[in-house]
Amino acid sequence: MKIELRSSEPNQIADYLELYVLFKNKPLSKSQIMNILENAGIISTAEGEEREYIETIAEGIVDSTLNELERRQILFGDDTPFSIENNRIIPQINWKNYPELIMCLIFSIKGVEKKRGRDDGTKLFEKVSKEVAKHYLNGDAELIGFPNKISLKKQIDKLAEKMNERIGLKIPKSTDKDCGVDIIAWKSHNDKRSNQIVLLLQCGAGIHVFKKREIPEKKWKDFINWSADFCKGIIIPIIVKEDDWDSVREYNLIFDRIRIHKILKSKGYQTQLKDELINWCINKLN
Repeated sequence: MKIELRSSEPNQIADYLELYVLFKNKPLSKSQIMNILENAGIISTAEGEEREYIETIAEGIVDSTLNELERRQILFGDDTPFSIENNRIIPQINWKNYPELIMCLIFSIKGVEKKRGRDDGTKLFEKVSKEVAKHYLNGDAELIGFPNKISLKKQIDKLAEKMNERIGLKIPKSTDKDCGVDIIAWKSHNDKRSNQIVLLLQCGAGIHVFKKREIPEKKWKDFINWSADFCKGIIIPIIVKEDDWDSVREYNLIFDRIRIHKILKSKGYQTQLKDELINWCINKLN
């Protein structure tokens, strides 16, 4: 597996072990986890009393990591991709049936690698996110994210017509790009009228997902004369830490890796997109 463990933070170690177990389809014991940490330089080798001290620290790191994975197992519920039994992490799925989970783990560990001429996967993550939003509402969704071959104005005109909403008084400038929105999703009443649930969503595949600029609410209310207030949200590949959950709710609706997996496991998505994801993941990990 090409991705390396570079953090001693239990949440990041948990991501790495989750990826390791699912991709290799092999369980990991506590002693094997210790070896992984040692090989990664998270814990160092030593002899005598110093060795004892280091092993005590390592035990604490491993226990904290297993606690985090147990928390995740509870949150995943019946859809858990792994289980913790007798301090062993055991895979419960064939990852190729749920490649969106592996993609999310890769982004969670490495973030987005921006290299000229190379697919960084962000557009693929947006495609996955569109499926998540559509299935969550049991409605429709469209990708807005920049870069896009169609101007924001034309996209807004088309969307307003599909959603039976009225165009607003302001026209987007070319410098607005996607104006902070990657996906618009809605649940129509199917009566050719406005007034419906609408989500304006950002996709944050990078490590610093919560530093994304907020969706400019006033601008979007000027672009479209919404007949009902929209809800803003963010779709992210990480699992939000328990201590951070209350503080990140300023983003309104949050779809993290757990919610992404639970929604897509329940609803499924196109085979073509699944194949794209599998190939992307294999290229990143082999």
